[in-house]
Amino acid sequence: MFENAEPRESLSIVDAVAIVVGVVLGVGIFKTPSIVAASAESDGMVLLFWLIGGLASLIGALCYAELMSADPHAGGDYHYLQKAFGPIPSFLYAWARITVIQTGFIAMVSFIIGDYASEIFRLGRFSTSIYAALIIVLLTALNIAGLRRGKLTQKILVGGIIIGLITISAIGLLTGAPQQVIPEGNVIPEQRELGKALIFVLLTYGGWNEASFLSAEVRSGRRNLLKVLLYSIGTVTGIYLLVNIALLKSLGLAGMASSSAVIAEMMKRTLGTPAGDLVSLLILFTAASTMNAAIITGARSCYALGRDFPLLSFLGRWQGLKQTPVNALLLQGSVALILVVLGTGTPDGFVLMVEYTAPVFWFFFLLVAVSVFWMRHKYPNEKRPFRVPLYPLTPLVFGAVCLFMLYSSIAFTGRGSLIGIGVLLSGIPLIIIQQKRPQKKMILFVFIAVFCLFLPALNCRAEVAADKDYALQRERMVAEQIEARGIRNPKVLQAMRTVQRHQFVPSELRAVAYGDFPLPIGEGQTISQPYIVALMTEAIQPGPDMKVLEVGTGSGYQAAVLAELCKSVYSIEIVEVLGRRAARILSGLYKNIYIKIGDGYKGWPEKAPFDAIIVTCAPTKIPPPLKEQLKEGGRMVIPVGGAWTQQLLVLIKKGGRLEKHEAIDVRFVPMVDPQGKRY
Repeated sequence: MFENAEPRESLSIVDAVAIVVGVVLGVGIFKTPSIVAASAESDGMVLLFWLIGGLASLIGALCYAELMSADPHAGGDYHYLQKAFGPIPSFLYAWARITVIQTGFIAMVSFIIGDYASEIFRLGRFSTSIYAALIIVLLTALNIAGLRRGKLTQKILVGGIIIGLITISAIGLLTGAPQQVIPEGNVIPEQRELGKALIFVLLTYGGWNEASFLSAEVRSGRRNLLKVLLYSIGTVTGIYLLVNIALLKSLGLAGMASSSAVIAEMMKRTLGTPAGDLVSLLILFTAASTMNAAIITGARSCYALGRDFPLLSFLGRWQGLKQTPVNALLLQGSVALILVVLGTGTPDGFVLMVEYTAPVFWFFFLLVAVSVFWMRHKYPNEKRPFRVPLYPLTPLVFGAVCLFMLYSSIAFTGRGSLIGIGVLLSGIPLIIIQQKRPQKKMILFVFIAVFCLFLPALNCRAEVAADKDYALQRERMVAEQIEARGIRNPKVLQAMRTVQRHQFVPSELRAVAYGDFPLPIGEGQTISQPYIVALMTEAIQPGPDMKVLEVGTGSGYQAAVLAELCKSVYSIEIVEVLGRRAARILSGLYKNIYIKIGDGYKGWPEKAPFDAIIVTCAPTKIPPPLKEQLKEGGRMVIPVGGAWTQQLLVLIKKGGRLEKHEAIDVRFVPMVDPQGKRY
């Protein structure tokens, strides 16, 4: 039952579409719209980005449809690379999927599920990791129980996601009102930043190629695979466009760019705060759907590798009754669980390791694009029920997109691809072992043990390379965004070069940490645009003997810049989660920063007076306690105004009164009391 069984055509078009849509409709749609909006110059450009993502996916799908219709196979990309280029490239691709790409993706999504589930009910100190491990075990077990249960689970999850996203978008379209906003400074990035938006868009569309691993199981596959791809990409593109139209209508362009949770914020504005909890539930559904689909398709590539590579032949066993590769599922789940264990306690390092796989993924995607040309040359008489239209233009465009993404994923990830490249190259000795002494399997386990010990060294080398790249990005940031706009204080410029902004943003946003725009940091808050930080810092005329009060710690980035220039920095944060997170980061970097969780409106009277006060949240009027706590001759920089129209003021205390100097139009998060009401 295990040894001779083969995959059979047991998936309908709806089943296959549910799996593919489940992979593509991931949690990215809840995070990336704000990043894309920050890189766009208009509402139309936002929608254009998402439309380009859909068209690029469609072009790639046409190329895949030719390969799949000619030769449906459970190995998917692995099989086509083997057929076109031989066993070595295909083995290395399958090896990368088993060790990092697919299993790392499964583990990463499990951590997202763990984070959101822990907000509902915590399971102790390691709550996130416990939930992550449990969901991997649960979904792996469901798929081991049989394909029928796996695909039923997938259809239920995808159906819930589609209904949820369409309902949320309809609410935003019907109840939201267009917002006219004034961005803080020059928030819109320059031309070079536009490529970064496309990276996030294409990553959010990623996963449709997983249909290739189902090609041998789709009923009448040669005829229906194109339909599966077209229906899947069409569904996803339509939903992404609908969601972004609703967000633009409800929040506006600048509102999207400055939000850390755009869909949750839209729901809160239209239906009130409790509606945000529904979004958390939808994110859990989405993450579970993505993981379940990844488990289904990932096991197929493990199975195909086992069929072709005797040393791993135990993976190539298919249980006919359950229509699933049980051993491949067990190995995949085990590796994902190991990654969860490795990621426990060090989530940033884990996410960083997963992010480094992007160049490897796009390299093999590029090879698949090239294989369309090579297969026509190598097998000119092969029956192809579907031929890619406009050949050779279509596969050329697809290859160009892959090449652009390969370059961009290396250029914008701090050149941290050493981990992915190291994992990729580590598969070469396995090929040598198989060819020379296939009977001595003990060598395989010795090699795996050595490789596991070698991973930390790879990680350290990657971090060193990333640090060098971040330093170059800081130099460009200071030269092009700050100094070019008139900031002249040499000490302020040096502080902006020194403080590592990427340490204060979420790990998934580090690739754009030095961009010319604010970034979401969670809890509805943002880290300010670098120019605004430099402008506010220069405005207080910092000195080495100064004691400074900061209201609104946020990420801790502004406090770090001040700590480079002043004797002591006292920072207040009303959001406890953010305050404690910033305190953890800053405690390892500076000894002259003191953080308190409290109401910034009241200041820090026991530490007053202050030589300067910087406020990074906007009240409707200047708080009297802050006036009192400012030292005579001291300076206060504060944004004042309504929800959408604010002025950044520089105030100088003379004779007990404040002299006002208007600066620029800005947009900061509002200053609120402990109950969330605006001051």
